Amino acid sequence: MKFESYVLAEERLTYIPRSREASDVVTYMKYRLNKRDMTSGLPSDKLNNPIIAVPGCPGIGKSTFLQHFPSSDEYKNYVASVSSNNSTDVIVVQITFIGNAIASVNLGLQILYGATGSKKEYDLFCDDFEAYKDLDPKAAVRVLLNTFGESKRVLILVDEIAHVYDEEKRNEIISGLGGILDEFPQVDIVVSALSPQYIKELATNCNREVNYVPLPPLWDTAPGKEKFVRWADNFMKDFQCPHRKVFLSMLRSSYLF
Repeated sequence: MKFESYVLAEERLTYIPRSREASDVVTYMKYRLNKRDMTSGLPSDKLNNPIIAVPGCPGIGKSTFLQHFPSSDEYKNYVASVSSNNSTDVIVVQITFIGNAIASVNLGLQILYGATGSKKEYDLFCDDFEAYKDLDPKAAVRVLLNTFGESKRVLILVDEIAHVYDEEKRNEIISGLGGILDEFPQVDIVVSALSPQYIKELATNCNREVNYVPLPPLWDTAPGKEKFVRWADNFMKDFQCPHRKVFLSMLRSSYLF
């Protein structure tokens, strides 16, 4: 599979494929396409274009899952099955709001930024493209399709929308993503966040259905789990403070434990 852009995530451990969750995401992508096909005259209705959300606790691996999802067998097989010309080329747009929680963020410009795989900081990228600071999200998608080819699919991955602290801007982003889903059947969108309730409230404000694919801990397959458990046990023996239980709960909910 060829990708028009990519973002490298810093990873310290070997990635453990989440085949079940990737399969669930693909199932919801197919579900949306089927809803559009079965609805005569109203494929662009928001009721036929639900958004896919991947909730999970801190450190569970949401960002890593989004990073590896485009190269998963589940997604590659899906693309091959739905592409009209059997093309497997995908325009991958990686958007993260971690460390980028600015109220002035523009979704259209974020889409171009995520598609280019630019190594520049987002603020510097915005300075270079200040003339497009009010770019409509759907116009940004059209730019990608006109540039790379109308027949290609687009995968937009949005990581941690909760880090956009301005409520009005968060609602605007969800609304913009929904508008893209309504207009472009060849675009798939997956959003991650800490809380499923949080995504539900955002989507409810926009009257849009949400399909959830929660990420559970990798209890049985996490690399180095036994060593980590021994380290945690030894650590906890010497860890005596009022917040001991809180810390232990955090360990048990983390990506490795």
